Amino acid sequence: MSSLLNIKHLKTSQQSIEVNAQTIQQALSDRYADHKYIIFNTFLFDWESDYLSVNESQYIYECEIKITEADFKKDFKKLDKHTLLESKSDTQKIPNKFYYAAPRGILPSYRVPEYAGLIEISLEAGRLVAEVVKNAPFLHRDNIFEQIRPQLLDKFYHKYKRTEFENYELNKEIDRLKSELTDKK
Repeated sequence: MSSLLNIKHLKTSQQSIEVNAQTIQQALSDRYADHKYIIFNTFLFDWESDYLSVNESQYIYECEIKITEADFKKDFKKLDKHTLLESKSDTQKIPNKFYYAAPRGILPSYRVPEYAGLIEISLEAGRLVAEVVKNAPFLHRDNIFEQIRPQLLDKFYHKYKRTEFENYELNKEIDRLKSELTDKK
């Protein structure tokens, strides 16, 4: 899915901020800054989680990010996912809480299933803010964190290694550009 096709802008009279999955992830990270672990775009359950966090009580929160109403409707084609979430039967395969996160006004709360909550993203004082407008019920209170800890650690490790490589490549490019500037003087 191209992020260029799914970009919205939240506006005030003087400001406009691009709203996409990455900026919503950041707003969610700010909202849940007290959570112990936060990871984006990961396969921990049987689907990709746009945003996943673990709080101090080791409860797992998942947020499915939606930029458009059409994207929200398309999510329900994932029948296995929604059957698991609705039935709450296999607690090892679902988070403790499940939310949808979207720009304010995209999803009316009455359209959000009973097993899910809704977080709206809005522009306040020049930054995106995530506000819970419908609290997600607990799908279960089982502590599955200990079981998923090895998977989570592996995902953090690989994300770290990828970031280190990207930083190395960026630093090489910065050094090359500095050298070019120095040679031109």
